[in-house]
Amino acid sequence: MKRTLALLMALLLFLTSTAPTAKVFAQGEVPETGGTATYQTILKAPNPTVEKGKEGTLPSNGGDIHILYNSHNVKDTDMEVQVLKDDVLMPYTFTTVLAHDDQGMHGVEFSGKLPANDRAKDVVYKFYIKEKADEKYDASNVITITVKAKNTAEPTITGVNRTDIVLEPDSPSRYVTLTFEGNNLSSDTVKAVTKKDGVVTDEIKWNYLSIAGFMASTIMPAAPEDKDIVYTTTFSTANGSKQTVKITVKAKSAAAPTEKTLTGISIEPTSLPKSGGDVVVTLKGENLEPADINSEIRIRMDLQNIPVKWEKTTEGLKANLTIPENTSGAEQKYLMKFFLKNDTSKFQKGNVTVTLEEGPVAPAVPTVKDLIADPVSLPTTGGDVALIVTAENATKDDIQWTVKKRRPRRSSFKTDLYR
Repeated sequence: MKRTLALLMALLLFLTSTAPTAKVFAQGEVPETGGTATYQTILKAPNPTVEKGKEGTLPSNGGDIHILYNSHNVKDTDMEVQVLKDDVLMPYTFTTVLAHDDQGMHGVEFSGKLPANDRAKDVVYKFYIKEKADEKYDASNVITITVKAKNTAEPTITGVNRTDIVLEPDSPSRYVTLTFEGNNLSSDTVKAVTKKDGVVTDEIKWNYLSIAGFMASTIMPAAPEDKDIVYTTTFSTANGSKQTVKITVKAKSAAAPTEKTLTGISIEPTSLPKSGGDVVVTLKGENLEPADINSEIRIRMDLQNIPVKWEKTTEGLKANLTIPENTSGAEQKYLMKFFLKNDTSKFQKGNVTVTLEEGPVAPAVPTVKDLIADPVSLPTTGGDVALIVTAENATKDDIQWTVKKRRPRRSSFKTDLYR
């Protein structure tokens, strides 16, 4: 019995002395910070709110993440990562960890996925990244990614980016893509019924994507020989919400339309203060009409609902857009793309940035509040007069005088002084 006990103790001592050690955190404990990293971490995906930022957001269905440790001559095996989910340590395995040290790229890149969030509350992941040689983590290098709460709203379609599409016979692309607005839209919740010249048809097959919002795409048939064909597709959900899109496929025999071109864009201004404001967009091209243009305005991948009303001017099509106040806490960059309706391969784009700076304060206007002359009358020999000016927001250089001599009346003489 004693011999058996001795063998068991020896075996236990062997196992505990040869097994690799790993730091274990108690529930609620976080990795120790206070260190200073040699290089910085950069969140590459999901898109951070500011350049080289450390925070990003994913929709409730999760998605890909990419983090770069912006190092030189550091191996992937030299790195150590701890991941917290809602401030609780969790096991996490990246899909790939690659060290780059060539002319095109450098650093250690971590790529992986975060799962869908089925809860009614956001889930926050924190990635603590350091070199193994560093004793502590650098708090400024912590990457935070939030997976938004599951949207439990009833599936509803509230809008679509295009409702009337015309495909010319010589259009280089027969591909049509639609972007929808609404809640909880997916291939399971949206039904499409297409009619050809008023009769239900299965000729058009719609494919659905949920990458940047909910999108539907299809390839339209070739142009008919002698008669236009009108397809109407109604997209609907179970609660009755719907949007109908009309696509006219022009016949080859139709008279050749006047070619429309989209050749340039100007946006003034391209930067706005935190309070937002108006920008003027001018599109240049040939034979353009207000009805020829489709607009798409996004912040990163999120479609923005900003009304665009075009007016035809000698400079081109012009629209005044009102950009709302920036309440995000970070700079917001609006990507604006404007397409020809009959050929979406032709477009112009530009950016408007809404900063965190406060708007300019209107300059104070110099104002004269009072004017006193002492004395107010002089003998025939003349004399000195003191003028006392009371003014606001003014210096001596702001005060200008004009002295005029009035013709004498009733044997009296007086001067009028004008500012």
